[in-house]
Amino acid sequence: MRSKATKRHEFQRRCDISSRGLGTIMLEDLDYYTRLEYIDAGDNGLTMDGFGRLRRLRELRLQCNGIKDCRSVPEAVEDGGFRALLTLDLSYNALSIDSISDLSAL
Repeated sequence: MRSKATKRHEFQRRCDISSRGLGTIMLEDLDYYTRLEYIDAGDNGLTMDGFGRLRRLRELRLQCNGIKDCRSVPEAVEDGGFRALLTLDLSYNALSIDSISDLSAL
């Protein structure tokens, strides 16, 4: 049986976790956020890993995270991830040329 807190997450559409010093996300926890459409996760130490699990995600803000590569993106797209994504902010990261190529899978 799911707790009341878990049920609340199922209906959440927006999430702001910016500037919290985060370095990782718990992938299995993302499965509870079935209706999440907007995430601001800027100014942390996160990567794009796992965000493809959020099937309704329309806007993802990952600015200032020190992201160097996006190798997980093509596989996430093959698995049906990022289909609803309209806005992706990766400004002020350290993306390589190969990473930009990986993003072309979007």
